[in-house]
Amino acid sequence: MSVGPFFLGPYEVLPEPCLLRCQGQETKLTPRNMDVLVYLAENADRVVTSQELLEHFWSPVASDHAVHKAISELRGALGDSVRGQQFIKTLPRRGYRMLQTPTTREHRPPANERWRTLWRQFTAGVDPRKLMVSLGTLAVMLGLLAMALQQRPPPSRDNVVTIGVEPFNVPGGGQEQADLLHHGLRTSLINQLARLRAVRVVALEAGQSGDVADTVDHFLGGTLLQADGKQRLLVRLVRSGDGIHEYSERFELGQGGVFSVQDHIVSNIVTALSIHLDEEQRARMYDWGTTNAVAYERFMKGDFYYNQFNPRDFERAMGLYQDATELDPHFINAHLGIATAANNLSVFSRLEKQRHLLRRVSEVHRDVASIAPEHAVLESIRAIEMRMAGSEYRRQESILRRQILSGDAPGYALAHYALFLIGARLYEEAEGFLNAARETRPYELTPDESWDYRVTIAEPQQAIRLRKDQLMLRPKHIGMLGPLARDLFAAGRTQEARWYLERLREEDSEGLTLDYSEQIIAALSGKLPVDGPALEAIYQRGQDYFFNNGVVAFTLGDLDRGISFWARLEPLQKRKALNMIHVSERYFPADIIDHPRYQQLLEYLDLGLSWQRTLMEGVMAMREITGVGLSPEAGEAYRQERFLSRNNAWPLPGSPLG
Repeated sequence: MSVGPFFLGPYEVLPEPCLLRCQGQETKLTPRNMDVLVYLAENADRVVTSQELLEHFWSPVASDHAVHKAISELRGALGDSVRGQQFIKTLPRRGYRMLQTPTTREHRPPANERWRTLWRQFTAGVDPRKLMVSLGTLAVMLGLLAMALQQRPPPSRDNVVTIGVEPFNVPGGGQEQADLLHHGLRTSLINQLARLRAVRVVALEAGQSGDVADTVDHFLGGTLLQADGKQRLLVRLVRSGDGIHEYSERFELGQGGVFSVQDHIVSNIVTALSIHLDEEQRARMYDWGTTNAVAYERFMKGDFYYNQFNPRDFERAMGLYQDATELDPHFINAHLGIATAANNLSVFSRLEKQRHLLRRVSEVHRDVASIAPEHAVLESIRAIEMRMAGSEYRRQESILRRQILSGDAPGYALAHYALFLIGARLYEEAEGFLNAARETRPYELTPDESWDYRVTIAEPQQAIRLRKDQLMLRPKHIGMLGPLARDLFAAGRTQEARWYLERLREEDSEGLTLDYSEQIIAALSGKLPVDGPALEAIYQRGQDYFFNNGVVAFTLGDLDRGISFWARLEPLQKRKALNMIHVSERYFPADIIDHPRYQQLLEYLDLGLSWQRTLMEGVMAMREITGVGLSPEAGEAYRQERFLSRNNAWPLPGSPLG
């Protein structure tokens, strides 16, 4: 097929202007989505895999989410839905197929002619008088059938799911174990499932599955393996129609034996059935990348906890994501979920835990590489590893710049570069990058939260309002509670600040974020006299508090003590310095920020003039792609080789607090 106009059902597809036209209405598509639609139409006689679409229309570092997003948007434009797929069919773990045969204009007769052709085909060789008699008879029969159906009770299988419970296998296990499974666990499962509404249970004999495949919707079976004195129970639920494994799970049996897991098995079967019987949910599950309903349910619970954004819930999310990977080792997004939650938890954690979390992400990287060595998600996980390491940000900058210059960077690239710009006080440029970055889409995980970055560069009074709005949605978000408490205190709203500080105290189980906010407020309120024992006790704390201690010292105007703490930061702590120094400087006296020794310290940390100039050069190099250039103030500082010590979006006269 050429790239000229063609038809899909009632839609006229116009590739050049990227338009769909139907009954006088026009729908605009993105150029890439139109390319995907044309490709699917050109290959309508076969299944097109996600990998094939990625290779044709995206970069090697793109992920399957890009394909899911394009297909979802095409479905929306075509008025398609996952419940009634009329144009694009999703084939789980295989790909996509065009359901409509594309036709060109010259092969498409006018609408009235199409109807006349159909009628001629239908009536060819038929006596018109006999046809009219037949149609009349058919109408009477349909009327009688409708009356009969109204009086007839609904079929017994309407809205009823039939589960055939097969005999459990015990390879080489002996009669005792076979009897235990057959008469014990199997009977118990049958009894519990039979109590469920809209479920009919059939106890099958060995070899009977093939005989009842037409009358049973799902098969439940299992195997008991025994080795080295241990027992392992494998349970599976399989859809009879297509053989898809809707649920499978492995149990290591302890002292409680097989009966200790029966309630858990029944609960998971109910979950699996509820998801597989709901076409919308099932389609979302496939889009996330699994056919295991229980793994999907664990993943979605993990996603809920992840979005609460506090240490305890990050831990819960990691556990649930881990459960999902154990249920479905090929569930790539669950592996990525572990890495993403570990990345955010690391921000709020102490050094030893940061090291542990970094090792955990490295394990995820190895796991995914062993499962799918060419998968694009490995790029995202590697980006998380570099970010957590704290000392690889120059390498990150180089990679991100190269990706952006390619014109087809991963979704997080612009937002992550914006975070670098924010840390270098280039707020105006960062805002431009965030505007150019796309937001996170459905069926997508990302190591960045660009919405949070936008709050960071908002002016203080606006940031207060935005953070309160965000806390209405995620009331436990400690990344919002701490800054809000500090901003409110700096604005003179002391009582309100203390209320949010108390909420932070409840949610920050790691303690470092709470300490940071508490010490800043104490320093600003005069409760930490320079020669007092309270301040000295703070300064005696260990390595985990070196960044916080430096902030306290600089806030109090103590240049020497501040330098002594920050100069001893571990590489893993550099990440916090990169993200937090520009925020902390709002509380420092102006003579600290402008002091040559302070700026030399920043240069020693590789967060000073040379790092800022690297980012300025990056902005200039990528301008043609991003449309973002240096602000006049930043451009002047670059030409003069001068360090831009305050952000260039809302410079505050006088005190950094305004």
